[in-house]
Amino acid sequence: MIEAKFESSKEAGACNACARYTAPEGSAEHEVLVISLSKSDARSTSFQICRPCLTELQKALLPEHHCFPAPDEPYFQLVARDALSTSAINRWVEAAARAGVRPEKLQGAQRRVQEILEWQSKHGSKLPD
Repeated sequence: MIEAKFESSKEAGACNACARYTAPEGSAEHEVLVISLSKSDARSTSFQICRPCLTELQKALLPEHHCFPAPDEPYFQLVARDALSTSAINRWVEAAARAGVRPEKLQGAQRRVQEILEWQSKHGSKLPD
């Protein structure tokens, strides 16, 4: 089983991937993603990664996606199970088209709407909690 959750940490060296928070300023509050891996034989391990390292990891794993938020940049995420996701994306496409966003970007968003609709037809959707 894999569990992942963001936690706030003041612990120096909380990120297993860098030394960013190991100096005296390491006591400053920072966010880390704690990933826990558990096996059926009761063995488990966990890994912690800070937001800046997570952004670097995302870029390395998905180089074709060049729109990752900066480590301190707020963002909003939609998932396919959200019954309102496709209407929100379609509204964004309309506003982006009026603003002159390049057609390839609009087409990418429209393709994602189709992917979400296909997923919803197989798995269903619901209103957010």
